[in-house]
Amino acid sequence: MNVTLSFAQTPAELRQSLRTGSYLGLVRQSIVGLPVAAVGVVLVAGRITPGAAGGWGVLLTIAGVGMLRSPQIGLIRSLISASRKARTTPTPVEVTLTDDHIGYAQDGYSAQVAWRYVTDIRANAGSWIITTGMGSIVLPKRAVPTGSQPEVTDFLARWRSLARAGTGTATGS
Repeated sequence: MNVTLSFAQTPAELRQSLRTGSYLGLVRQSIVGLPVAAVGVVLVAGRITPGAAGGWGVLLTIAGVGMLRSPQIGLIRSLISASRKARTTPTPVEVTLTDDHIGYAQDGYSAQVAWRYVTDIRANAGSWIITTGMGSIVLPKRAVPTGSQPEVTDFLARWRSLARAGTGTATGS
């Protein structure tokens, strides 16, 4: 399969792609930051006497809390940026679906992601949300020509089952 889809993202689609990627970042950072902060608190709690708190416990606590806090600050900055961008004229987006990779191009930025790096493909009423390790791509169903709808739907459904199985490679197709 080799299909190139061109469309302009609506403000709702732009916010949806940002939200999906942001939530994944929050979870990832929390998985690392929470244990680091907990170890730091345990090390500091044993030394709670006036003037004795210091050393590795304080450093680990500060590092862990920083890891837990930084994604939220990044999320707020990204949401403000997306809100400003959504109020401007929509920019054209080009998504290319091939058997080897998914390509994405917008505003002079382009990327090709091999299907093995796709972690999830979800379908909702108006779009497909393709999640990769770098973020997510919202592919509106309105961007797919009517004649290609069944082919693209079957193609993405096949990759969705492979992504959920964790294999990321299509054999026999």
